[in-house]
Amino acid sequence: MARLHPDLHTWRPTRAGDYTERAVLQQLRDGLPDGFDVFHSVNWSTVDSGTQHFGEIDAVVVEPQGHLVLLEIKAGHLQENAWFCRIGQRPQGRMLPGCQLIV
Repeated sequence: MARLHPDLHTWRPTRAGDYTERAVLQQLRDGLPDGFDVFHSVNWSTVDSGTQHFGEIDAVVVEPQGHLVLLEIKAGHLQENAWFCRIGQRPQGRMLPGCQLIV
């Protein structure tokens, strides 16, 4: 069983998508072997051309040798291709896959 940081007992879902995120985190915790760590709701910041940008990564999975997997967890129907993303009925505009993490 993987270790979750922080433990889910300290996190209270407040939005509909939070419940899906919690379910995925529980599956990661219960499904990954010992030695794996899962960090959730990880804030990040970077500076690009003098402008500071902030964001959040839903989950960071760290395996025992230190390799990372960054996860963006979505609830509902997701339709995505190289130029367009739609989450439910809301178009998210022109974007490349993974652009949420690229600044």
